[in-house]
Amino acid sequence: MVDRLGNLITNILGSMLATDGDWRVSAGSRDNIRVGTTYADAAEGEPIAVVNSFGLMEIAVTCGDASTGLGIALDATVVVTS
Repeated sequence: MVDRLGNLITNILGSMLATDGDWRVSAGSRDNIRVGTTYADAAEGEPIAVVNSFGLMEIAVTCGDASTGLGIALDATVVVTS
């Protein structure tokens, strides 16, 4: 799902991500997307994965639109590794 800001909402529960891990996300052809706690954890224009207010992981671009800027299709496989 894409929200009104262009963030890509996954069905991955944020509770599945331990807070002490160095987590990375791959989605579509994009590898090594960092997992942060806020959008500000990434530089402007950089992708970041965060847990949203619904407790789901979303992929965003700080001050940008992930849905058009990352080339990740809505049915893309998302892989989380530590």
